Amino acid sequence: MDIAYIFRRRPGTYSIERVFAPILAQLRSQGIEGAMLQVPRESSSFWNVLANVVWARRVKAELVHVTGDVNYCILGLGRRMSVLTIHDFGYLAQLRGLKRWLVKKLWVDWPVSRCTAVTCVSEQTRRDLLRLTPVAPDKVVVIHNPVQPQFVPQSEAAWPACPRILHFNVTPNKNLGRTVAALEGIPCHLRIIGAVNDAQKRELERRRISFSQAENLTDAQMLQEYEQCDLVCFPSTDEGFGLPVIEAQAVGRPVLTSHVPPLPEVGGAGGACYVDPFDVASIRAGLCKMMTDGDYRAGLVAAGFANARRFQATAIARQYADLYARLLSPGRAGNGRPASSRLP
Repeated sequence: MDIAYIFRRRPGTYSIERVFAPILAQLRSQGIEGAMLQVPRESSSFWNVLANVVWARRVKAELVHVTGDVNYCILGLGRRMSVLTIHDFGYLAQLRGLKRWLVKKLWVDWPVSRCTAVTCVSEQTRRDLLRLTPVAPDKVVVIHNPVQPQFVPQSEAAWPACPRILHFNVTPNKNLGRTVAALEGIPCHLRIIGAVNDAQKRELERRRISFSQAENLTDAQMLQEYEQCDLVCFPSTDEGFGLPVIEAQAVGRPVLTSHVPPLPEVGGAGGACYVDPFDVASIRAGLCKMMTDGDYRAGLVAAGFANARRFQATAIARQYADLYARLLSPGRAGNGRPASSRLP
């Protein structure tokens, strides 16, 4: 198979690259090689977007897979066979008026109408896509993100008097403010991954919560954070997928997360403590139950191990390989479009 993968350019941010690295490694082990290409410019202006579209015209491959964030590159591919992966639509919620209209056209409407197939990382993202733009439902398939291969079961120490709680990121949707409020008066150490701002530091200090923070971690350092924590707190209000949930499960740490889709889809039945992320009392109750009920924690860990197996890179890569094979099968039209209206 002659495949080219297009990745975004965003210094210091590697989440999409990190998601696809184990997938591409598994595909190579199956004999499927692909060229990994990065757009020349960040998507920080209309002219940069246009330059990236022009650049995409020069990409030569039998099938081109745009891996996310630079969805508009599909517009430069002409009639070539193409796959577009969509992770979420959080960026649209921040926009209004003409800018939102233009971004929706460039990132959603036009690329989705032009590509051969769309993969979404969760069923929730698929539902959002079908709501946002006219697209045949059978053109869109769900292929989850994989758990990184280094996230394997680690031994669990005896539950400490002051547990270490791992919290990811400080953006509004990650819900640090309600987590901090929920932890007031509870003996613990809050380990925050992300750049804590002055207002957040003042709130942590006001509520007398022991905390530390780290950022820009390598994969090895991130694994250490999971190993060193006692539980993972991920009460996000808005996610496209939620990798920390399955990473924590794979390592063997109990997880608190939201009952907001797609997190129950990702976390699985019984694999996490699900709470209302908009209710401080719900978050606090979940954390207290996890900290005081050893049998409950053990049940979460056992169910989490079982759930994480669904997201092994070998299985996810196989789904992509099957999709590529079907798209490139002789029965498809030669102009990069399906021979029928249905995705095979």
